Amino acid sequence: MSSVAFSCDGRFICSGSADQNVRLWDASTGAPLATLQGHMDCVNSVVFTPDRQSIVSCSYDKTIRIWDISRACAVPSGWVSNPNMALTSATLKNKWLKGPLGELLLWVPEEYRPYLWVPGSACTKVIGKHHIIVSIGDSGWHCGESWVSCWRGTT
Repeated sequence: MSSVAFSCDGRFICSGSADQNVRLWDASTGAPLATLQGHMDCVNSVVFTPDRQSIVSCSYDKTIRIWDISRACAVPSGWVSNPNMALTSATLKNKWLKGPLGELLLWVPEEYRPYLWVPGSACTKVIGKHHIIVSIGDSGWHCGESWVSCWRGTT
């Protein structure tokens, strides 16, 4: 473990470690509540925001991530029929963005992995030299900040 922090209300503990994960724990029971994935290198610092709504983490991957505690603790439901739900609960494992049951959603090129951000996920912001936003539109998967600039092929 590289860093540990207590929330100012005493409800939560968060930790950052060399395995690239941020973990959220229940301070009274010690039970794990969430594993937040997204960093591509050792997480060297974690801290709770004063409003007790978020965790801020920084990593040797040269990014800072802001995590929403309520989203991190929420159990995903309805993801099978809702692609947005599958995407917001996705994790990056073995070069793939994977859904809650390990299903492959999107392969992410190596140079983009440290900068990946999925709106609606527990990670609410990535601060770094670059960032890539992946989201789903009404007509399917698209990548980028502007739907208009995304290519829309016919199926």
